[in-house]
Amino acid sequence: IDAAKKALSVEPTLPAAHLCLATVYETQRLPPDSLIAAALRATRGDSLNPTAWETIARAYLVKRDTVSAIDAFQHQLQGEPLNMQLRMGVAELLWRQRAYPLAVRLLDEGLARKPGDASLLDLRSRICVEGQLWRCVLDGFVQRVEADSSVLGDSTLLKAGLGAAQQMADT
Repeated sequence: IDAAKKALSVEPTLPAAHLCLATVYETQRLPPDSLIAAALRATRGDSLNPTAWETIARAYLVKRDTVSAIDAFQHQLQGEPLNMQLRMGVAELLWRQRAYPLAVRLLDEGLARKPGDASLLDLRSRICVEGQLWRCVLDGFVQRVEADSSVLGDSTLLKAGLGAAQQMADT
């Protein structure tokens, strides 16, 4: 704590010093609000610091504040746009909150960076079906076929695509 305070006296917005304090608070088992405050101070020096945002998000999860955790994870994702595991995790949290369009948009951003990614496409399809986003289901079907034409031999996928098409008003 003394070393972090000394560093902060020289540079008050030094992210590493604030994260050091957050780590000390965590080991001392202080309440999540203490970690959140220290990590938020770290973001003043580096607004895209992924460690700070992850610390904030996890502390909010401990507090059972999923909405704030999702917001923090989305900030983390801004600093790590190619982190597909994080992207999928945030999409799953949004899915659990029944924020289907937001989850799909997040996965679409990932697919724009990594077209044809099977895990992103699978998660997107499940979210679209559960959210009854039929246009989304059909778009996902087309993306899967474009990425791998052998899926046309999968009767389950074809049935799902036909079922989604029948649910749409413009069929």
